[in-house]
Amino acid sequence: MDSTHHASRQALLVVLALLAGVLPPSAGVWAQPFRLAQSQEPPLVGAPPISPIGPMSAAEPADPPTPVVSLHVRAPAASAPGQEIDYRILVENLSRAAAHHVVVRAPLPANAAFVRASPEPSSHDGPVIWELETLQTGASKELLLTLKPSGASDVDLTARVQFEHGESVRTHIGAEAPPLPTAPAAPTPPTAMPKAALRLRMTGPSQALLNDIIQFQLEVVNVGTADALNVEVSDSLPAGLQHLPRAGEQAGNTLTWPAVAALRPGQTWKNDYSAVAKEVGDQENVAQATAGDGCRERATWKVRVLEPKLTIAVTRPQKALLNVPTKYEITVSNHGAIALTHVEVFDELPEGAKFISASDGGRMQDRQIHWLLGEAPPNRNKTLTVELQIAKEGEVVNRVTAKADRGVTAHAEAKTQFEGAAGIHVEIDSKDKLAVDSEGDYVIRVMNRGNGDAKNLQLTVVVPEKMQVVRKEGPTEATQEKQRFTFAPLAVLAAGKENTYKFHVKAVRAGEVKLIVELKTDDLITPLHEEEATTIFGESAAALGEPGA
Repeated sequence: MDSTHHASRQALLVVLALLAGVLPPSAGVWAQPFRLAQSQEPPLVGAPPISPIGPMSAAEPADPPTPVVSLHVRAPAASAPGQEIDYRILVENLSRAAAHHVVVRAPLPANAAFVRASPEPSSHDGPVIWELETLQTGASKELLLTLKPSGASDVDLTARVQFEHGESVRTHIGAEAPPLPTAPAAPTPPTAMPKAALRLRMTGPSQALLNDIIQFQLEVVNVGTADALNVEVSDSLPAGLQHLPRAGEQAGNTLTWPAVAALRPGQTWKNDYSAVAKEVGDQENVAQATAGDGCRERATWKVRVLEPKLTIAVTRPQKALLNVPTKYEITVSNHGAIALTHVEVFDELPEGAKFISASDGGRMQDRQIHWLLGEAPPNRNKTLTVELQIAKEGEVVNRVTAKADRGVTAHAEAKTQFEGAAGIHVEIDSKDKLAVDSEGDYVIRVMNRGNGDAKNLQLTVVVPEKMQVVRKEGPTEATQEKQRFTFAPLAVLAAGKENTYKFHVKAVRAGEVKLIVELKTDDLITPLHEEEATTIFGESAAALGEPGA
């Protein structure tokens, strides 16, 4: 009985020892401590140190913080067709842990083309990709993406952010776990007092044309832990921008808004306003937000104002003929650094003009020839042609105008002197046969059968060598060089008029001869050339029975 009672007592003691967790090392493997694998990341700031669990000092570590990355996209609510659109992408790490291998992707919309980005993306052939590597605790990164729409439909852009987060742990391999390091007692962190903090952001276009209306947006956020009291926002516009006040807004370039009594943590104040670009160059806008507890935040925005340089020129002949199609060339040029949209050209039809044809789809509308050219890229030009026919003599002024969006215009004109076409004809009368020693006449008539004057008319007559000139007559004096006679130019031969030139000659030798007449005027591209053939016989005039023999 004693031995049995002793054994039962020993078993009861073992059970009690197991329940109490105080068995000596010799009690077996069940009494060995079990320790969790320790994270290699530093613990959360302010987290309690690893504390032993029970008398065996088994420990449970605190988890490190997890990164949280947010993404916000800002863009104008509306834009003109063909105008570049700026997208501002803000990436923020709002946690107390670093985010690794941060990547932002923005697939390009089908109806918009990539123009530029800042900072330079890793790729923009497909989606636009920025590889930001590590984003530290509380850090932020602003990305700028500029796209150009290819049509008039709405443009949708979606941007996404991805990052990596991980933990590493270590498990000891061996019979016993290494002893836990003795951590010094963590000091009790001071209790942080709630405090307000402001964040001010300004957005607007990066480029504009002179006289454009520019839209700016202001956003104030209380990112602190206490109410921001008596929040005041002001904005100072540069001299090159002129505030465009709406109903109830103050005029002038220094803008202030009614103070906000209290802006709670996380609450946002927003406002927008318009300004007109009045000067070319970089215009920097400066805004400021303050709160009653000393909070102060400043934001700036720079917009580059460009001057549109649309020009138009007309190339035309100085002189042209009536009722003959006359071609004009119209050249439209954009010498500026930004594309112009909705470009149109108008050619006002001169009085008495008849439209014949036009290139590039030009059409007649209300006595104007109209071209709709669409977009004019920077540093490019376009040449148009138009043919007109004028029926009234005199100076004709052709006026052309080019227009584009934003009120951009250019003008030009061309002056052409239209004259009637002179219809010059030459006729020669003479005897077909002439005997040696006899005399005869060549009568040369120069006639203007056109509807315009012939100017600077000059006649040259070459008399055959087998003839002798007895006398000559004409409206002007003639100079002689051997058998060549050149009459001084006649200033004008009016339409329907004629002049007569007469040569009285004597046949001196027998043979077949030709009298040659050459006529020049300002209207003739090549001189008129006429010939008159005569046969000179060897018999005398008496033998032929001609009068005067």
